[in-house]
Amino acid sequence: MMDKRLEKIENYIRQYHMIEENDHVAVGVSGGADSVCLLYVLVALRKKLGLQLCAVHVHHGLRGVEADADEAYVRDICRAWDVPLKSMRIE
Repeated sequence: MMDKRLEKIENYIRQYHMIEENDHVAVGVSGGADSVCLLYVLVALRKKLGLQLCAVHVHHGLRGVEADADEAYVRDICRAWDVPLKSMRIE
């Protein structure tokens, strides 16, 4: 049985036509709690909503090893959740 919170999110997405079947959705994922949660929810709903999902991570080179760790974390969760990732470094 689907978690009631996911069901509520799915109903909201459908009610307001936020995502239609066969839509391609790119999710900006920094590695922080908000963006990881968004990615998690969309991964959980991708089959039911019939969407194509990919993640995008931008490493700005501003926080040194912390930014490197964020990039590695995003890469790991995308691999684990079978989400294509486009990671780029932009100064």
